[in-house]
Formats: sequence, C-alpha cells, structure tokens
Amino acid sequence: MKDEHLILKDNEPKQSEEDLKREENEVLTCNECGGYKFEPFYVVIWRTRLLNPDIPKDGWAPVQSFRCMDCHHVNSDMDPINGLLEED
Repeated sequence: MKDEHLILKDNEPKQSEEDLKREENEVLTCNECGGYKFEPFYVVIWRTRLLNPDIPKDGWAPVQSFRCMDCHHVNSDMDPINGLLEED
C-alpha cells in the first residue's frame, strides 16, 4: 500500500501506517549546510484580484516560510517566490 491513502466513509483521507512512520522519523534538513533548525520569515508580495478573485482588494500580503537558522538558506521547496524573480 505504498503512497496510498485510506479513505474513510465521510471521504476524509486517512494516512497509511507507512506514511505515519515516515513522518515520525523524518527530519527536514537544509540543502546547503545540512542544518536541521529553521526559523520563520515573511516575504511580502503584491496580490491582485485579477489572479486571486477570492481576496477583497488588491494589496500587499505577507507569505510566511522558513529558512535555515545556521546559514539562512531557503530550500527551494519552501521558497514562496521560487521562480518569480529573475536571477542575474
């Protein structure tokens, strides 16, 4: 039953025992230095109703993520603006 979820009667997914064991033992590490301690930070982005019709009006919005406490690197899978900025 690898990477499958059990379905309850009310259609709420239930994690398999294998998923639970992996999550209990898995520690996120920094892709740069291997550190395992992270701290929260915010990126402030402009949100427009054109792309986000559920928001009441256009404006700046904070997006929280985490960076390594040792080297301040942000893993690409946790970078809220990954791919939005052009790199030189």
